[in-house]
Amino acid sequence: MNADIEAKDGMYGLTPLSWAAKYGHEAVVRLLLESNADVESKDSKYGRTPLSWVARDGGEAVVRLLLESGADVESKDSEYGRTPLSWAAGYGHEAVVRLLLESGADVESKDCEYSRTPLLWAAGYGYEAVVRLLLESGADVESKDSKYSRTPLSWAVGDGDEAVVRLLLESGADVESKDSKDGRTPLSWAAGYGYEAVVRLLLESGADVESKDSEYSRTPLLWAVRYGHEAVVRLLLESGADVESKDSKDGRTPLSWAAGDGHEAIVRLLLESGADVESKDSEYGRTPLLWAAGNGHEAVVRLLLESNADVESKDSKYGRTPLSWAAGNGDEAVVQLLLEKANVDTKDNISRSPLSYAVIRGENIIVMALLNHGIELEQADIYGSTPLSLAVRNDRIETVKTLLTTEQVTASSRDRFGRSVLWWAKRSRSTDIEQALLAYAEDRGEVVCKDEKYTDCSKALCAGTRWGCDVCTLPILKHTVRYHCQFCNGGDFDICADCYEIGGRCLEDRHVLAQHGAQHSDPLDDIL
Repeated sequence: MNADIEAKDGMYGLTPLSWAAKYGHEAVVRLLLESNADVESKDSKYGRTPLSWVARDGGEAVVRLLLESGADVESKDSEYGRTPLSWAAGYGHEAVVRLLLESGADVESKDCEYSRTPLLWAAGYGYEAVVRLLLESGADVESKDSKYSRTPLSWAVGDGDEAVVRLLLESGADVESKDSKDGRTPLSWAAGYGYEAVVRLLLESGADVESKDSEYSRTPLLWAVRYGHEAVVRLLLESGADVESKDSKDGRTPLSWAAGDGHEAIVRLLLESGADVESKDSEYGRTPLLWAAGNGHEAVVRLLLESNADVESKDSKYGRTPLSWAAGNGDEAVVQLLLEKANVDTKDNISRSPLSYAVIRGENIIVMALLNHGIELEQADIYGSTPLSLAVRNDRIETVKTLLTTEQVTASSRDRFGRSVLWWAKRSRSTDIEQALLAYAEDRGEVVCKDEKYTDCSKALCAGTRWGCDVCTLPILKHTVRYHCQFCNGGDFDICADCYEIGGRCLEDRHVLAQHGAQHSDPLDDIL
């Protein structure tokens, strides 16, 4: 019984010749070819010929055999449209590439998926010998793929291969070529990836140290800083990079990014290079110290303070100081550091102090640290809410106990809308807090109304929220009505329906609030 020499397997549809070629079995390939196996057979999954398979896997002897048997050197698979040369170049098989070129393979063939030439594939993976061979065969050093429009040099710097980059530059590659997606130059990519040797090579070849990408207008220095590449930052600064360059998205300087990301060594470098310690970004108006404090980077905060950064600087959006941000985020070490110099009673746009934000978040250690520095305990915000009231409504039992222990807070206080501290305790269904308040009031002889009517609020309904009410500080359920001001706090100001109905408004009476959300909805929608 004669075996079918063209039989295909059921999974991939490869013929015996394709299997033998794929695994480099020269003798078997020879035998099958002598038996007239179809040299152009294609599998059913990828549409690759035997030559395509073996070129990808680097079997030089089998490639030679197939070529001698008339294999089409320009055959393209159906999945990516790549030729044998494209596969061989992309996998770094120098001998196979040479053999295919000698057989007339098109050095500029492009795949169907990205329109990448063999040179683009080889450069992107750092195959120096293959790149050299392709260049000697006339490959276009400025060819670009169709998806990103990146040149071989652009791809090579992304791989960090200094030898390939040098080879391309010596072949006349444009050091200022920009891709179409982000508009980044090779120097921008190399700086962002942190390849110091490649950055040095590009600078020596005349790369513009101030080139900006088209998406964010970030310079190479900004990219290097953003990803924490200290050596590259140093090199760029030595090459005259502008230490005050700003991106167009947020208007942040290198120092702003470094401080916000906690890159202490880079912050030090930038300060030594004269970076403005008080620069503010355009979106939030935050200084480097505000970014560092808000993100809890103690070492950077210390360094900035030693450089005389203004400890009382306020962002332009919320009017909050470094201490306010650190207190709200629960960064004890940063808070302790700032307390050595900062005004503990500073207020933001809503007249909330660092203590206000600490109690809202239930950061009890921070609360105690602030108390030890003599913070004003009865300081109310513009809506008449004291720290105790804020702690109660946010169900921060330990913080409530800490505040009551001082015996300097008023359990009977009411906010501007007449809502008492006890009213908030009842609303949040916190019996522990309610009992603690009643006991405290009784001990001090305070008169509190125990029978106040309150709006019911199930704690389960706090799930699935998207906004917070800037009046009462509680979450706003995402399917309920909210009132939004596009001006106050930089357009980040929302009021829940409950607060709005009793007169809660934004910071300016003249502002018109926009209503969002369904007027009548089932709050259970938020947790189902």
